[in-house]
Amino acid sequence: MSKYDCLTKEELIKIIERQEQELKNKKYGLVWDAEREPEQVVLDCKNHLPVLERVKEKEIKTDDSEDNILIEGDNYHALTVLNYTHKGKIDVIYIDPPYNTGKAKEWKYNDKYVDKNDSYRHSKWLNFMEKRLKLAKELLSKNGVIICSIGEDELANLVLLLNKIFNFVSEPLVWLSKSPLNQNKLTKTSAICHEYIIIAGNKEVESKNELIDLENTDNFIAKDKIKNYPLGIFLKKDISKYKILKEENKEIILIPPSEYTIGKYKQGSFKEHRFQKRIFQKGHGSEKYVNFYKKILKKNNLPESYLGVILNVKDRNNLGVKFVLGNFYFQSISRFLTLKVPSFLGQYQGGYPGFPTAKPVDLIKRLIKLYSSRNSIILDFFAGSGTTGEAVLKLNEEDGGNRRFILCNTNENNIFSNICYRRLKNLLSKKRAPDHESKKN
Repeated sequence: MSKYDCLTKEELIKIIERQEQELKNKKYGLVWDAEREPEQVVLDCKNHLPVLERVKEKEIKTDDSEDNILIEGDNYHALTVLNYTHKGKIDVIYIDPPYNTGKAKEWKYNDKYVDKNDSYRHSKWLNFMEKRLKLAKELLSKNGVIICSIGEDELANLVLLLNKIFNFVSEPLVWLSKSPLNQNKLTKTSAICHEYIIIAGNKEVESKNELIDLENTDNFIAKDKIKNYPLGIFLKKDISKYKILKEENKEIILIPPSEYTIGKYKQGSFKEHRFQKRIFQKGHGSEKYVNFYKKILKKNNLPESYLGVILNVKDRNNLGVKFVLGNFYFQSISRFLTLKVPSFLGQYQGGYPGFPTAKPVDLIKRLIKLYSSRNSIILDFFAGSGTTGEAVLKLNEEDGGNRRFILCNTNENNIFSNICYRRLKNLLSKKRAPDHESKKN
């Protein structure tokens, strides 16, 4: 039975006329079945304007300035209301919408989960997103931007949709969400490990090349990694200038103390890597390298002050060598952006376990800083765990800004009330603590 079988002749004629008119007006565009199952929340808003109710007992006041806002409820309702209060006032919108991968319980349309067996899942996603993006456009200031994270399942559709709604759409920025070394061993295909960021606005925005500036990528390294990898290894000559010793199908270079230094990381470190000095443990993969190094030292009657550089090592950080010295070996992290960024995704920021789609606070903070002023309003209407709110608070703390956030989300599985609200409440409470302590003293 066709979906059109239940329509009257008049209804069919109207659909045909509308489609013919669209074909006349559009030479290029995106068309999908938006009428098959309209969203109930959209239909409800035509007759009943949603109203926000203030919950006084959950206020988190840090000073007398205008509030940050958390809106619990459907984001279509929230965007509709915000168009009465904040139209043209939002400088940055960051969203991490459903990726529509077809996984179970990923997202809902009309209160029903959409999965890969739904033949209209892409149409539903487009219908769902278009309604919200049109409302979001009206909220943006003259120079405002919307920043969208997305996966490969809806990347092409989102680019077309943004081009339909906004006047300017950037090329997608590509970043790794997990290690490219993770491969699907069953199907023997490469695992998909990329995510994308697309920036759109009502006018063309200045190119922000510093977002992916390879000379300044330390901003993408988690702070604990910078702390744990403080060293650089510096060789006085190019490694190809040293003599290579061969044994047991391995190659090693032994560098005398006068030809190398190990110290605080700076540019000029071997392949620009940072290093962590560790003592090897039995059973650990490093044991074989240390034992091989010591065997070569003994064979050549050299002291342990010689630095061993074992060549042609398959290394996940693209180093290609192993450094050993005495009982120590050196771990590294790469200088290359594509090998630094993956450490963020999948790590739940702030220590709240169990939420599957955490985004890096530092990445969102960096994006907001590039496209906002110190007094901007930042909106996230797929707020989830509140990462955008944390990014705003931390950015204000760093540069003395007075940015405010508006976060919207349903309370599915109590994520918004139990995780997002508590997370931001804890952060704001820490901000208030010194003032209270000073008053007590």
